[in-house]
Amino acid sequence: LMHFCTFGVKFLFALAPPPGYGSGWPCFWVSLIFIGIMVVIITDLASIFGCLVGLKDEVTAITIITFGTSQIDLFASKISAINDPTADNSLGNVVAANAIGVFLGLGWPWLVASSYWHFVDPGVGFQVPASDLSFLVLAYTGCAVPALGLIVIRRKLSCFGNAELGGDTTMKYVSSAILFRLWLLFVTMTSLNAYGFIENPLQNINLDFIF
Repeated sequence: LMHFCTFGVKFLFALAPPPGYGSGWPCFWVSLIFIGIMVVIITDLASIFGCLVGLKDEVTAITIITFGTSQIDLFASKISAINDPTADNSLGNVVAANAIGVFLGLGWPWLVASSYWHFVDPGVGFQVPASDLSFLVLAYTGCAVPALGLIVIRRKLSCFGNAELGGDTTMKYVSSAILFRLWLLFVTMTSLNAYGFIENPLQNINLDFIF
């Protein structure tokens, strides 16, 4: 069943050149293009699904889309954690992936769109309302700080094996449960804010001085 469900993806990526050609660079760039195509498809399907079941785009973005587009980072971190002697590369992959998503994933489209509206059609102007982005950042920060604190604690306490990953089986499940509940808390708070059950504490603060 999974083979037939993923046959289109397998066929698409089978068109990538073999890694042995050109020191692997053709394979890298073609695979990168195919990943971009898959992200567009996943985003459209998630948006359509959210429309069918009555979910707002904000909720769809932080659940279905992020889960689907983060599978590459998930498996890359898993492989790194298994094969590397330390957990630095596994955790570094998570941090770097989010950094690329924020700085490059937002910065590059922003640069392209701003340049277009400035040079090609300057009379219209380019503005995109931020909506409740400040609440999203606030909720993420509130959950990320305890997650980073857990990693630091795991390094210090012997019951965790004095390591970010691994250690006692029970404590591994405890760490996993804490991180999973932080993710549930983030999704719950953001969803409640999207449907108006929680107000943004920063909405009445004037942030014009930043810009």
